[in-house]
Amino acid sequence: MAAKNAGVSYLSNFVNYVEGLGNGQHNGKDRQEIYLGPDYPQVAKPELVSDWERLFYRHLWQAGLRPIPQYAEEKFLLDFALLAEERKLNIEVDGERYHRDWNGELLRRDQLRNMRLIELGWDVQRFWVYQLRDDMPTCIQRVQNWEAGR
Repeated sequence: MAAKNAGVSYLSNFVNYVEGLGNGQHNGKDRQEIYLGPDYPQVAKPELVSDWERLFYRHLWQAGLRPIPQYAEEKFLLDFALLAEERKLNIEVDGERYHRDWNGELLRRDQLRNMRLIELGWDVQRFWVYQLRDDMPTCIQRVQNWEAGR
């Protein structure tokens, strides 16, 4: 209750949102419209956020997309979630050090994670850091195409 009455608008908005979760007031569209702002917001585990995730977030925001960083789904913490009506998109930013196997392939654990999220009804888009670095507009367009249902 202290957060709701603290006089800080984003805290009271968040408390109202969480209270609405318990009584079924929020659907996917409501969650999509949470205002987080154009700068990467504070998150529960900032040590897991890369500079590329911060940059990608800003570009997604500038393109009119509203990703939710560090979205929890089962045991996973998604880099970004994009929620549109009944559809859900997991957006991952993969650095080569933590996500690439010796043979250049996506690590098996990430492949298993993708499969589980798909079972849970998520679409998954993964972006290598070099894709963001070399062709950010195409990466943004992929996400926009998903949002548009293409």
